[in-house]
Amino acid sequence: MKKNLLYPILCLIIFSGLFSSCLNSIDDLYDQYNENFTKNMLLEQYLSQKQTEEEEIEDKILTPNDEGFDERDLLYEEYFVYDDGTLNLAAPYDCYEYKWIVRDPASDYQEVPIVKFWENCSYTTREFVIYLPMSGLKAGKTYQLTLSLKNKAGKVFSDSCGLIVYSHYNYVVLDEDKVSGN
Repeated sequence: MKKNLLYPILCLIIFSGLFSSCLNSIDDLYDQYNENFTKNMLLEQYLSQKQTEEEEIEDKILTPNDEGFDERDLLYEEYFVYDDGTLNLAAPYDCYEYKWIVRDPASDYQEVPIVKFWENCSYTTREFVIYLPMSGLKAGKTYQLTLSLKNKAGKVFSDSCGLIVYSHYNYVVLDEDKVSGN
């Protein structure tokens, strides 16, 4: 009789153990393990919030009418552009007049005429968009791009940068047998 009663109890223990182990997934096991190494959640929330606030301050685009505006921040120091790409730049809002000039330092900084601008874009608009294959700018050369703008009070701001145009190579690895003609 004891043997007949022992078998169902043993089966019940095994099935309950298997059932309870199936309730935890692999992700639950990882989470339980990683809880031992997590930092203070309040500290993490504070730091992430502070970082977000700092990013918002850095991301604010200043116009010439704002306090803290520096004309040296109108353009980055250099722009690298593929010879088969497009260059898209925009000046700050709230200005009266815009002027974009491309010069060639190898030719005593003479102005380089840009052949084709993007639709609704010219030397005197806020946006400066050129399609390099049609622009007349040559690969392997460095140009100077200057942005001059005038605010509503009549004050002129200007910044220059390097515009480096380089070839867009497609690197293809060839099979040696095909190269040698075999």
